[in-house]
Amino acid sequence: MKIALTGASGFVGAALQKRYNDCAIIARSDDEDAILKKLEDVDVVINLAGAPIIKRWSDPYKKVLTDSRIETTRNLVKAINRSGVKQFISTSAVGIYPDDTVCDEFTTETAGDFLGGLAKKWETEALACHKPTTILRFGVILGRNGGALAQMLTPFGLGVGGIIGNGKMMTSWIDIDDLMKIYGLVIEQRLSGIFNAVSPNPVSNYTFTKALGGVL
Repeated sequence: MKIALTGASGFVGAALQKRYNDCAIIARSDDEDAILKKLEDVDVVINLAGAPIIKRWSDPYKKVLTDSRIETTRNLVKAINRSGVKQFISTSAVGIYPDDTVCDEFTTETAGDFLGGLAKKWETEALACHKPTTILRFGVILGRNGGALAQMLTPFGLGVGGIIGNGKMMTSWIDIDDLMKIYGLVIEQRLSGIFNAVSPNPVSNYTFTKALGGVL
């Protein structure tokens, strides 16, 4: 089985390359024809393309966030539809859901903010694929070697880490190793549809911060 990746240089992409050898790497700058050539003999495409979300969202950067997801996914899907690829796994975020609401994959209401709208547009582009398609909605991905946790550790290491606001904000999260197992399950069982790639129990910022401080 051969896998092609977009967003291969990111935290999740790097972990997938360790799990699956000899991945075909698709660059954000590749046009449809260049992508199609890279998809020769590829069975599964995993789409992780997107500029980092953890940055200041200025208006120019919002355009970067949008284009890096929407345009890249659009070109990718066009190429996949012309290829022999058997399965497409794309990415989204639990930020698609409204705040302060218990949601699952059957929740149709979406957040009215920028992130919710971006996630919705991203999923719409992915669902234009004519091959069996899976969308994984990520929460905060934790792992010592990168992702959100690596950024959180810095202020704690300097002694300035702490609870945000009243500490009641809830966080849906997943460990990188568990996320890799989800990818394995989706690929092995050829699952399609939309899935929340998070642990069963979200935690408050207070609980998360106390737990993080306790292990450092």
